[in-house]
Amino acid sequence: MVRQVVATRPEELTVTLDELSNNKGYVMKGNKGDFIIARDTLGDYIWVRLNPTKSIAKPKHSYATLASAIEAKLDAGYDVFEYTEATVD
Repeated sequence: MVRQVVATRPEELTVTLDELSNNKGYVMKGNKGDFIIARDTLGDYIWVRLNPTKSIAKPKHSYATLASAIEAKLDAGYDVFEYTEATVD
């Protein structure tokens, strides 16, 4: 199941920032591709490109909490979606 993450608008197929869970995955549709939320070696949350280019760069931003990582992207106007299961073809 895929649900869109929103800051405050509760609808059936949406998730608010208060309902985020570490048991689920989150994907963001960005200008340079699709990104998933991950954790770095320090335990901070980072956005990682699903289809990396030839060079892999160090993430520009890290976030202490899952909510702050997602809220930053929502504030920037990006769409973020929650998923419970993903398949790769």
